[in-house]
Amino acid sequence: MNAQVHHSRNGDNGRIAVSGRFTVETLRPFRAAAKELLATPGLRNLEIDLSSVSYLDSSALGSMLLLRDQLGGTVTLVGASPTIRQIFEVANFQKLFQIR
Repeated sequence: MNAQVHHSRNGDNGRIAVSGRFTVETLRPFRAAAKELLATPGLRNLEIDLSSVSYLDSSALGSMLLLRDQLGGTVTLVGASPTIRQIFEVANFQKLFQIR
């Protein structure tokens, strides 16, 4: 399944939703969405919706880390399946992100 990336913004809150396989092939649309959200001032909180992600690789983890550093605000990862949550635990993402 090809990945889909959608984004939206409401005031100082942004949201990026990824569906499908979040891999190196998804980086270009993910980074484009992030760039567009970061381009306007005042973004303080970002939610990355992973509820429709079936798989993610190390490039996806790296892109989320980079986005967190660029934002300088709160990044929350939401909707991850138990398998994806296990990857976050191994990578110690619970220390770097809010995970719901």
